[in-house]
Amino acid sequence: MRIMTRWRECAAVGAAILCVALGPGCGTEGAKKKPPARPDELTVVFSSDLLGKVRSCGCIIEDMGGLGRWATFTGRIRESVDNLIVVDAGDAFGAELSFTEKEAELAFDAMNVVGLDAFTPGETEFVFGLPFLRQVASRAKFAIVAANVVDPATGEGIFGPPYTIKTLKGGLRVAIVGVLDDAIRFPAYIDVSQFKVLPAIETIKKLVPELRTKADFMIVLSHMGMERSLELARQVGDFDLVVVGHGNGRRHRRGTDETPAAR
Repeated sequence: MRIMTRWRECAAVGAAILCVALGPGCGTEGAKKKPPARPDELTVVFSSDLLGKVRSCGCIIEDMGGLGRWATFTGRIRESVDNLIVVDAGDAFGAELSFTEKEAELAFDAMNVVGLDAFTPGETEFVFGLPFLRQVASRAKFAIVAANVVDPATGEGIFGPPYTIKTLKGGLRVAIVGVLDDAIRFPAYIDVSQFKVLPAIETIKKLVPELRTKADFMIVLSHMGMERSLELARQVGDFDLVVVGHGNGRRHRRGTDETPAAR
């Protein structure tokens, strides 16, 4: 199993993206012509903890990030390979008090432009409430996978199916499932009565037998931070790639009053 997180700390969007090749040839240099698709070859472009930063950071020493760079990078990769998966492991919304609903809509629109395949919400996606998140999610052209975030009354997934499967050229079947850390503590102003966060590791364990029969390659988007994601990797050895969100153990910055997440 491989476990991945962001390769650089930066507020800019583009800095949170990395290309991982599980087979020969990662990147775009010298790749003017697409190689033949092979069932055993896959390129994954991932991001996490974007925090609404879809503009260039304007840094004096090294100006990084921005939607333009993000989309261009992904587009070049897309032109050079056949089997590509693009994912995000959550916290696309900003956590600052100045972050607005319009900016939240822009964050989802940006992921549409990039051509995301799957997204797992982090805790910042709930800052304007679940009804708003569902409304914004309806704009998504990508799958939203949150296997352990369910309706407390029905037990059904808040965002639909717990995973998505994409069949690529050559017949490679890729399953993508996501989980939110059940230990996250939501601020008191977020209405947690409308959703329930089930134990993440147990949820993944229950899904593994089903996924084994449907996919050749399995990715988990783990919005659980590095330590908890490593624990998931130790307990569930059936995934080929773990993409980590919720870096650095950040506290929610829109307020200081916290209550336990719903369970």
